[in-house]
Amino acid sequence: MSATPPNQAEQPAEITHYLETTDHPDRCRYTLTRFYRHSEGTIRVRFHRAHDRNESQAAADLLTTRPAARAWLPIIDNPASNWHAKTFAWGITTNPSLKVADGLGVLRRLADELAADAALILDA
Repeated sequence: MSATPPNQAEQPAEITHYLETTDHPDRCRYTLTRFYRHSEGTIRVRFHRAHDRNESQAAADLLTTRPAARAWLPIIDNPASNWHAKTFAWGITTNPSLKVADGLGVLRRLADELAADAALILDA
């Protein structure tokens, strides 16, 4: 009898991060967009972090492969209430005495998790 490791059924198809863009329009807002390759196409994960949690958002989308109607189709979102408090108010911190993780570093980890969740949905 063989044992099945926990969550083996929930392992997504392989996804590969291949591109990232960031934006810092001002001190209190920053955006991270990451793109991943998946067997179904390209997954885009976007995080917009604003000072106000109600203005922050995160979502994963799939680029359709039909050339005549290429569009981003929503897969899953992640309400800011799940992640806003875990992120730093600024995207990048150059002061090591603050002892906090850079906001963009935290968003990168969260983006990878959201991409994996999107892949699970696509593989279902």
